[in-house]
Amino acid sequence: LANISIAMETLARQSRSENEPNSKVYKILGQETERLRENIEKILQVARFEKEKINLSYEKLDVHSVIQKAASSFEPVLQGRNAELKFDFNASQPVIEADETHLINIVCNLIDNSIKYSTNGLRLQIRTENFRDGVMFSVKDNGEGISKEEQKRIFEKFYRANNSDIHTVKGFGLGLTYVKTIVESHRGKIIVRSLPSVGSEFQIYLPFNQ
Repeated sequence: LANISIAMETLARQSRSENEPNSKVYKILGQETERLRENIEKILQVARFEKEKINLSYEKLDVHSVIQKAASSFEPVLQGRNAELKFDFNASQPVIEADETHLINIVCNLIDNSIKYSTNGLRLQIRTENFRDGVMFSVKDNGEGISKEEQKRIFEKFYRANNSDIHTVKGFGLGLTYVKTIVESHRGKIIVRSLPSVGSEFQIYLPFNQ
């Protein structure tokens, strides 16, 4: 996959220099190769998590900063879809002990799902607040929503909701499995609240200290 990516980049550069119409095709091939690489990485991560203890690199992190860092990568997509992203940071003590890479991945997965399962006019809200001995953050949208029956299975490996069987939504059904695995590895908890045609809210509870 790495070699394919390099070859695609080379072809794309050559195409641009020669003004060939194939440059768009090369770009799409490169993007799809990268998406495949990311999904394979998710599969390997989940497989490793099932067989051995997860080694997390804990450090003091400001949840608000992590959320903003993760959300910034989606700015072009949100602008292109006339979407609105609102931060509602209410946690007065937002610093926790967590693995930054995995925490960013959690936020990115939830934002990405909201974008995938919504149309133009997406309204996305990310909220935080303190609870007992930790921080809660939630990602809420006005997308397609999830039925009660499907909510029981969305964290299963490879499971995809029925309304996801459309060509515009791609994936292997590993994103939420990964999110739940990482949250629980941080001694946390994830809760979903959703109604079809209304939207979904995923709440993540993480303790201050590990």
